[in-house]
Amino acid sequence: MLKYLLGTKNGVMNEDIGHSTECKPTEAEWVEDGAIGKLDLVTTLDFRMSSTCVYSDIVLPTATWYEK
Repeated sequence: MLKYLLGTKNGVMNEDIGHSTECKPTEAEWVEDGAIGKLDLVTTLDFRMSSTCVYSDIVLPTATWYEK
């Protein structure tokens, strides 16, 4: 996720699924290289303030159980 939010590499030590040699579903068309670059706008709807909200441009609250 950090790859698309900040344009940096993430902390996960695994390759993308397109580069792996494992069996992949035949119904999907795989692209070897995924999208590169940052997102222009990140909007988050969250009940609690999670770490995704720190990287978001717009944070909107969700309805709690008593507001529904």
